[in-house]
Amino acid sequence: MNNFINIKTVEDLKTILLRQKLITHQAAEEITKLIQDYPLPVEGEDPKVIESKISVITKAESKLLEKYAKYPTLTEFNLMPNTADLAIKWGATFGVALIIGELILKQVKLIQETFGDVINTLYTIYLNELGNPKHKYISDAILESLKIELKSKDGTSLAENEQKRFKETLVIQLVSAFTVVSKDYGIVNDDYQLTDTGRRVMLHLIDIQKFIDVMTEAHQRFHDEIAKIKPSSVN
Repeated sequence: MNNFINIKTVEDLKTILLRQKLITHQAAEEITKLIQDYPLPVEGEDPKVIESKISVITKAESKLLEKYAKYPTLTEFNLMPNTADLAIKWGATFGVALIIGELILKQVKLIQETFGDVINTLYTIYLNELGNPKHKYISDAILESLKIELKSKDGTSLAENEQKRFKETLVIQLVSAFTVVSKDYGIVNDDYQLTDTGRRVMLHLIDIQKFIDVMTEAHQRFHDEIAKIKPSSVN
């Protein structure tokens, strides 16, 4: 973990944040250009035409995700720094995180909006459980990590058995949403296993969690000096 990203000074931190911002902006621009290059569905069009247009766009988006996912993760880069010839290669992990957020997690939130921003972490758990199964059901891995407390409409806490039942229902719905959308983008195959791209995405997203931990520790270390520095989003 100490060598994951080398941040010894505030200047190191600033440099990392600027590179992160550059790469996420580049990935965002590529998504925008991709959408502009393909005709969008129009209200009132034949459903088959709409489906065809969405399919074409989704395939193009999947190729963009695959391109970024193939680049080294932040961890891999530490093991082979000679790949530093292209800036985008070093920080492709940030691009993967942004693309996943835009293409997959936004859709999942429309289906299951209960979990808010923690959905990013839950998706990483979902992929990791698919790639390295340790539970009988994927939902068990996610339930294990949840620390949320569900309340009734009047704000009172639900009984323990009700909490458990509602959480199980919500998580099963979430896993279903993850799977449906992930299949659309070639992350999960028809046998509900990770594809090669899915495994690459999993590794990048695991590194994003490591990155957040490292950056949090660095901010705490340099708190007085970096009060005015704000990291850009990696999701």
